[in-house]
Amino acid sequence: MANEIEDYRQAIAENVLKLRTKKGYTQVQLCMATGIPQTTLSKIERTGSPLTLQTAYRVAAALDATLHDIIPAQSRDIAADRAAELAAIS
Repeated sequence: MANEIEDYRQAIAENVLKLRTKKGYTQVQLCMATGIPQTTLSKIERTGSPLTLQTAYRVAAALDATLHDIIPAQSRDIAADRAAELAAIS
């Protein structure tokens, strides 16, 4: 499971970097558009540092993308499965 999480984080990092460069933004420009500190964005792009849904949404919106463009499908499936498990317990 730890390797899967690292794979998803790396996929997020690659997706954010790819979308940013496709848009023609520097990190500074994206930070200005989102209000995210450059150190945070740098960590996200290098290591897929954990990011909140709010941060992912702000990045996606600034890049004219969707959350689906940033978050790999497998991690969305895992999150949905976990939510279903928690709902069953409640």
